[in-house]
Amino acid sequence: MENFYLCDPTLNTICNKSGCYINGGPCRLTYNPDKAYKLDNAPILIISKEDFDEREAMDVNSYNDFIDMKIALAILRFNEKSNVKYEESQNEKNTY
Repeated sequence: MENFYLCDPTLNTICNKSGCYINGGPCRLTYNPDKAYKLDNAPILIISKEDFDEREAMDVNSYNDFIDMKIALAILRFNEKSNVKYEESQNEKNTY
């Protein structure tokens, strides 16, 4: 299991974006830190190897809620500290 980061679709040019949130899909993550949104020159980590290992102790819905919460908090933190705003899909504006 690799770490997963908050994906910046404008940087992630190798992705076909078929499941990307900017197209209404659920995907917001990348395993490539070079393709992630950054704060203080560091990629925004969403799921670490340790988080992934903890999924064994949770049911699927609890784990998915845990990841959704981490994504929402990362977006809020990014928007508070960055000059660039997190790009949202048109049908998700003001969700976070």
